[in-house]
Amino acid sequence: MARKLTQDMDIVKYRPAAVLPVPTQEWEFIKKKIGRIKPSLNVFLSLGFFCLGASLTAFYRARSASFPQDTPSTMSVDHVVAWMIVVVALFLAVSSFTFAWFRRRDTTQSVDDIIEYLQLIEQRHDFDSPSKN
Repeated sequence: MARKLTQDMDIVKYRPAAVLPVPTQEWEFIKKKIGRIKPSLNVFLSLGFFCLGASLTAFYRARSASFPQDTPSTMSVDHVVAWMIVVVALFLAVSSFTFAWFRRRDTTQSVDDIIEYLQLIEQRHDFDSPSKN
């Protein structure tokens, strides 16, 4: 009893692609330009600093100001509001800084990926880059 194992496969015929020769100087110029890309400041970073400033201001107000109390054992509404502003603004500041850090990390990683791909192309074509020397 013979068993026949088969697998359907399509073999794609190779088609040569158009090649654009790039001079060595231009290749190095492209790599340097990509390597110099720095992520710009983003909205999250600005919002984080704004919220941090608001939090510090409210903290100073909550700690140093004297609020009128209704009774000696309770805090005034103004005092509670000041502390709530401290907590909320500090939470927003930390959240904004975290989002800004993730955005910057993702942008930097994408630049590193491009440079890594350019170096892979160099290795594939046995290209001796002047930057390697």
